[in-house]
Amino acid sequence: MSKPVCLVTAPVATRSGYGAHSRDIVRALIKLDRYDVKVWPVRWGSTPMNALDKDDPNDVMIIDRLLTEPNLPKQPEMHIHIVIPNEFQQIAKYNIGITAGLETTACPPEWLQGMNRMDMNIVPATFVKTVLSKVQFDIQNDKTNQVEGILKNEKPIEVLFEGA
Repeated sequence: MSKPVCLVTAPVATRSGYGAHSRDIVRALIKLDRYDVKVWPVRWGSTPMNALDKDDPNDVMIIDRLLTEPNLPKQPEMHIHIVIPNEFQQIAKYNIGITAGLETTACPPEWLQGMNRMDMNIVPATFVKTVLSKVQFDIQNDKTNQVEGILKNEKPIEVLFEGA
């Protein structure tokens, strides 16, 4: 029986904090051996995309799973998107957004919209979870200036602590 496909969209090849984090997550998924892991590498600003070394066995396990284009023959069972929340996209049957979040008490409304596109969101700290769970924005009608609702996170947020 074939394993379920897990597509990870992340800056795995970049020399950035998000790159290092996404490489750790991809390696952990591969070692679980429960999924057919595919990786769609994305840019992270202007950071160099030279963090993967073809002579390092820890990197080869990722390199061997890199897609040259984002198209798969069928919809994956799971998609893990490791970026900032406004970039989160639903691609699979189940979608997980992973973000470092923020170091302040507010976020842009587009982050909440992105998080609400996912089935679940993962952040690295309780502080980030608390902020993203509490922040709200009025949804205002541009023509009437009347408040028509509240924009807030409506999806589960879990903490995956990354500290020592």
